[in-house]
This record gives sequence, C-alpha cells and structure tokens, in this order.
Amino acid sequence: LEGDGIQRKRKRGWVGSYGNIWDVIQGFEFLKAKLEEYKAVAVDYSDAEHFRININLGWQKLNKYYTILDETPIYYVALALYPAYRWGWFEERWGKHPDWIATAKEMVQEVWGTEYRNLEVILSPGNEPVAKRRRKYQNAFEEYCEQSRYEPSSRLSTPTTTPARMRSSATPESPRDE
Repeated sequence: LEGDGIQRKRKRGWVGSYGNIWDVIQGFEFLKAKLEEYKAVAVDYSDAEHFRININLGWQKLNKYYTILDETPIYYVALALYPAYRWGWFEERWGKHPDWIATAKEMVQEVWGTEYRNLEVILSPGNEPVAKRRRKYQNAFEEYCEQSRYEPSSRLSTPTTTPARMRSSATPESPRDE
C-alpha cells in the first residue's frame, strides 16, 4: 500500500522512490492545498461545523511541523539543489514573500559555507548511474510534485503561502492565506 489504499505488486522490489528529502516541503504544500480544498467542499455538508473544526485542527498540526522545518535547513538545501526544482520552485511558490526566499537562501548558503565549501571534488570517469525507468502510475502527491516541476504556480491549485509563515496572520478558527 502507498497510503492511497491501492495494493501494488513491485517489479524486482523497486518501482519508485520514497521519503526523498526534497519532497518534504512540497509535501507540506500539498497537504495545505488539500486542506483548503476540503474546507471549500465541507460547506456543502449538513455538519459543516464538524468538518471546519477538524480541518482547522489539521491546519494547526501542519503549521506546527512546518515551523520545525526552519530548525533543520537540509530540507531547503535539498529542494534548492535538486535539479528539477532549484530556486525556481521557491520563487514560484513563495514569490509574494521574498523574505522567505531570502531566509531559505541564507540557510542554504550557511550549510554550503560550513559543510561543503572546502570539500575536494573527485570525479570518476565512466561511473554514471543507471537511467531510471519511467513510472506508469503516480499517486496524487507524485502528480503534484511532477506538475510543480514544469508548471508555474499560477496554474497550480496550491496557494502560495506556507502554514509555517502564516502563524502571525492565522487564527485557530480560520487558518487561511493572507
């Protein structure tokens, strides 16, 4: 099972990659978008208040853990250095908040300066990795990540603010974007 309830047989023990560090921030953005989507749909149910309360509790939990990411810069480093995303991902998603981008860049620069700047680069010719097979099935999160590689955020359904950064403007009753 991959969390979506669909049982799959794996070919030779490997179909894709799971737990990639560069997917963590995107995972929070994905979950945030889903909560917003569910909040909009919940209005149509007879017990909308029940849904609203639980969605707000989800927002609080998401915000708690998203805020903790700032304590560990490796999540920002991994996303900024991943070839499919780089800084474009931050600029697309957080474009309305250049201070967030500046903070992420400072974190990445600090990690580079303290951990990697003085390492020797050793190249070994002819030792290239095996090409990956393209997957035929993607779950909703994988589709979201794939879409965010190639499309500007203006065409994606995800809002451009992050729960960790919304703490000052969100209330427990209404953790909405600014």
